[in-house]
Amino acid sequence: MSHTKGTPRWSRAGALALPFLALPAMGGCAHPRPQATAQPTAIVAPAPTVVAEAKGTTPQEHAQRTWCAYLEALYQRATKDGATWSHLDECRAHSTTASPVMLERTADCSRKALDGFAGDPLSAEYALQVRRCGSEAIDASALSEAEVEPVVTTVCERVQACGGGSFGDCRAAIDGPVSSRLGRAVGALNVESRDRLTACLRAASCDDAMGERVSGCLEPIMDRLLWLPPGHER
Repeated sequence: MSHTKGTPRWSRAGALALPFLALPAMGGCAHPRPQATAQPTAIVAPAPTVVAEAKGTTPQEHAQRTWCAYLEALYQRATKDGATWSHLDECRAHSTTASPVMLERTADCSRKALDGFAGDPLSAEYALQVRRCGSEAIDASALSEAEVEPVVTTVCERVQACGGGSFGDCRAAIDGPVSSRLGRAVGALNVESRDRLTACLRAASCDDAMGERVSGCLEPIMDRLLWLPPGHER
């Protein structure tokens, strides 16, 4: 793959191929229906953490530094001139939405893939290996049905409040594969991002269908999971 010396054309080697949450359309909120008895609201399971090895850093900062070290190695491998990567400080300062465990797993797997790959690290072939790393990290961090239940409850309480259907009908529509995909997405997030998602879902517009509400809240958060150099986020 051609690139200007010192400025490699970054593919989405660091990006995650996240499945689209194909949530059923449950209608809007033009005519609110009487609410049934409120469902108990549980607390979303806390995101797992890793132990920070560097003195003075949090597990989140350590995980981000591990990801940035991988990107720096990728840059140096691509340029082959020993140049310093100018975006290292910017990468380290990024406020990621990823859980430390998910981010660390993705970075470690990606670095191992880079070290074991003999070809062009900016090729589509290598990008597939790193997407596999991201997918496996998300699978390992996925929430169980019981753990993701508070998020589902929040979604369905909003559907009911907006007059888009009963809580039970909404819960039945999300059950199974949709709940599983939601568990994968939420499991990848850190504590702050899970709280932000819940707050967004509670305040989502009644004018949108359920799937649009969830996607509208979740996608901006998922977009900040992994930092890539400016201009190469997509």
